[in-house]
Amino acid sequence: MPIILSYPQLGVLGQVGKVIVSASTTEVISSTAIEDMLTAAQLLAEQHRDAIEAPFHKQETRFSCVPTCLRMILIRVMIFPRSS
Repeated sequence: MPIILSYPQLGVLGQVGKVIVSASTTEVISSTAIEDMLTAAQLLAEQHRDAIEAPFHKQETRFSCVPTCLRMILIRVMIFPRSS
């Protein structure tokens, strides 16, 4: 399965790696090295820098980024839920 870098306002920027997961055990069989994924993500981010930064430069109020910030918080909570 591809590992994709995306941004809420821009959508998919591109693939940064791959992961193969066993359907029967849900165990990761192989994946792109994290260092390689970070390098690919940095290259994509640099290629799309103007588009990535544009929403923050166009803010009309200091609260314009609240919907995006809330989305990022919700995603983090869903991916890394607190254990009780």
